[in-house]
Amino acid sequence: MDHNLIEKYQEKNDRKILEKLVEDYTYLIKKQVDKMSYGTPPGISRDDLISFGVIGLIDSINKFDLTRGVPFAAYARIRIRGAILDGLREFDFVPRRIRDEVRTLYNKCQELEKLLGRAPTNQEISEQLSKPIEEIERLWKEASWIVPTYLSDFISNQDKQLRIQDVYPNENSPNPEKCLNQVDIRDQLGKVIDSLPEKEKLVLSLYYYEELTLKEISQVMDLSESRISQLHSKGIMRLRGKLTNKKWDI
Repeated sequence: MDHNLIEKYQEKNDRKILEKLVEDYTYLIKKQVDKMSYGTPPGISRDDLISFGVIGLIDSINKFDLTRGVPFAAYARIRIRGAILDGLREFDFVPRRIRDEVRTLYNKCQELEKLLGRAPTNQEISEQLSKPIEEIERLWKEASWIVPTYLSDFISNQDKQLRIQDVYPNENSPNPEKCLNQVDIRDQLGKVIDSLPEKEKLVLSLYYYEELTLKEISQVMDLSESRISQLHSKGIMRLRGKLTNKKWDI
């Protein structure tokens, strides 16, 4: 779709035009919800996620700059994802107990990785925490909802226009960032991501840069969705640890 209808809405502020635009671009919200969700967080329905996304879509329609030559869909996807994450943070959907358990899991993983010189297995984590493997797998699933909001916060603190897609090395990018601050953040984060274990790095690349869903990644890598979710969570948590070690302002 061209930008004529968006331009017309911005000029006239016509509610009917806005409703038409929301209807036309609802597919972006559903696609983002499908991409972000592995099941749904406790207490949050798919409809809740879609409602958060609608807020982001309307915001993108109102703020879209027609003079910049950027495709609206690409711009809206960023706003929609951000609005969903904002909604999840405000809803505070993760109980304190779960957050504490995930933090313990993360700290134990860091401790074991330093001790072993490699990423620990779920069995090793299970033995150290005296929890059954099923419980460890459940915590990884919980972590898959907690850690993306952390990374979103971190990137927002550094530069509100920067996405993880922008920080992952992309040799085919036709438009390198012109802002030196963005380039510095992108390069440093890119190096950190490149230092991750191969499977975790691949999952982050496919999920954030190629924008595949967890299900699609599981098919590409011939692993279960739950395993992909674990690799995603581990990768982000490991990324968090490495960024913290660099003493960035997070």
